[in-house]
Amino acid sequence: MMKKILVTVLCLIALLTLVACDKGGESENNKTDAPVKNVAVADIMKACEAKVSTTDWIEIKMEDIESYFTDINKDDVAEISAKYLDIYMADEIIIIKAKDGKADAIYNGLKSYWESRKSAFDGYLPNEFARIDAESKIVLKKSGNYVIYSVTEKNADIEAAFTNALK
Repeated sequence: MMKKILVTVLCLIALLTLVACDKGGESENNKTDAPVKNVAVADIMKACEAKVSTTDWIEIKMEDIESYFTDINKDDVAEISAKYLDIYMADEIIIIKAKDGKADAIYNGLKSYWESRKSAFDGYLPNEFARIDAESKIVLKKSGNYVIYSVTEKNADIEAAFTNALK
């Protein structure tokens, strides 16, 4: 009888320890670290564009958001700066400032957009598909109300520019 009580108490202690250590299921890329400053997305985009060699970007306008990003509600977006090189290339930089409380929805919408881009390139443009076939090959990050999605040759530099712009 004493053994059963001891085992039950130890199980409860272990359970409480696990519950106390839970981080709420946030992924590393989707968590918000420290408070960020309020920066115009156009300024963040300039910092990011300075890291890549091309200047031939095509801009996606605010009114076209829902036709490009089907899983993003335009009403959730405060500001956007989105550019791509060509419809047949994976190169893109998308920076969105979400309205308060909508950053997770924007992050999930961009993740869904990435999935659709992978499907579009798979079997059709194999060289471009190889550039985006794994999450480690892209930048998809949320910081405060800001979310970035980037596919370039300089993803690490783009991510650093995004992070530094918000400090």
